Amino acid sequence: MGQRLVIELYDGRERLANAYYHWSAYSLPSITLAEVVIKKLEEIGDTLSPKLKAIKALEATGAGMVKTELEEAKALFPNIEFKPCVDRNEGLLGITEDYMNTTFDWNEGFIKIDIKEETFCFDVCWSESQPLVYDPEIDNMVEAEVIETNINLDEVNFCEIETLFSLFEEICYGSGKVGKVTTNNDEFIFVRAID
Repeated sequence: MGQRLVIELYDGRERLANAYYHWSAYSLPSITLAEVVIKKLEEIGDTLSPKLKAIKALEATGAGMVKTELEEAKALFPNIEFKPCVDRNEGLLGITEDYMNTTFDWNEGFIKIDIKEETFCFDVCWSESQPLVYDPEIDNMVEAEVIETNINLDEVNFCEIETLFSLFEEICYGSGKVGKVTTNNDEFIFVRAID
């Protein structure tokens, strides 16, 4: 994993939009971006169509569209202003299948937000089957302190985002700690922050 993050917004099974961020696939910055998206989604409520809601939520992070995506957005929503792309660090926002597929292929960290279910899948962390961390003093892996949680990284509820942020803040590199979380397979995994 590394720096390239993709945040995708879905309405159930329908992919609505995504944004690619070149330097954001670190645990805490990616949670912060997801929180901006979630807050914007809550602010918008049901006043817009799902696709327009997704676009506006991603724009709230600073993401904008390249020329071809802007043209598509203006064709779909002719009376709405959209943010043009500044650069890949601010976020490249996609709404067409081709563009979303292209930027998704670049990801090294991924967040999938479901606006219908009000949940998100968080895949911007190191996961291990054993609770181990690296100890530079002995240049080897050692047993870590385990922080127990009830978080399912495959389906984090919007209301749990602060808890997720606190967990990753606590298990950052050098802390000697890992988080114990679940997945949809009901398996426990141990996670460490990417920072």
